[in-house]
Amino acid sequence: MQEGRHKNYINIKQDNEVIKIFNEQNPNAINAGHSAGGGRLYLANQANPVAFTNARLEWNGAPVNRTDILLANPNIITLPIVNNNSGDFVGNVLGGNASTKKEFIGSAISLPLLFTPYSAHSNYTYQEPSK
Repeated sequence: MQEGRHKNYINIKQDNEVIKIFNEQNPNAINAGHSAGGGRLYLANQANPVAFTNARLEWNGAPVNRTDILLANPNIITLPIVNNNSGDFVGNVLGGNASTKKEFIGSAISLPLLFTPYSAHSNYTYQEPSK
């Protein structure tokens, strides 16, 4: 078990170097993560905040929330985008992004639909950041 954790940490550190170079060369690029990819983006952001200081970050249906993202890396210059569809169990329940009890309950009862074509979790599209 420890070996798996160590290997994952090394991969995240290697990813950070790639991301840092990418963001320096492409300042308008958006680093986006969906679902578990959003979790991995969060861990990378936490492991090496310098790589993400000037980056544009977006999470869609991920088990993270804006408060945790900013606590993991208080040096982020551009406010991260966190999009969650209504009824998305992963983003609203696991990520703690439900803004009302009704939204939380609606997202929680949608769990049986998670891996079906009717899942709110599997239907994300790019959203232009609000100005």
